[in-house]
Amino acid sequence: PRGPLRPAALLMATPDPSRLAYPEFPDPLTPTLIRQLCTPRPDELRWVRERSHAPASRLGLLCWLKTFPILGRFARPQDIPAPIVAYLAERSGLT
Repeated sequence: PRGPLRPAALLMATPDPSRLAYPEFPDPLTPTLIRQLCTPRPDELRWVRERSHAPASRLGLLCWLKTFPILGRFARPQDIPAPIVAYLAERSGLT
């Protein structure tokens, strides 16, 4: 006997298993989405300033802090999309 039929909408919403194991940055990565996912909170900016003194290191740390929740892992610096890096640099005063 067959199990219950699943609605087509549910089937389309089922994520691709490869994307679950290795999540990627959303595509397209719109400015609105970057703001929603990557806007640093004041306590995060303070934490980054307390941990690192070099501007490049601060930016790298902030990039990892904000992209880890998206991917569930630390991305290689060269794999973090330039629009995210630019947004975080501007928001943190590192431009």
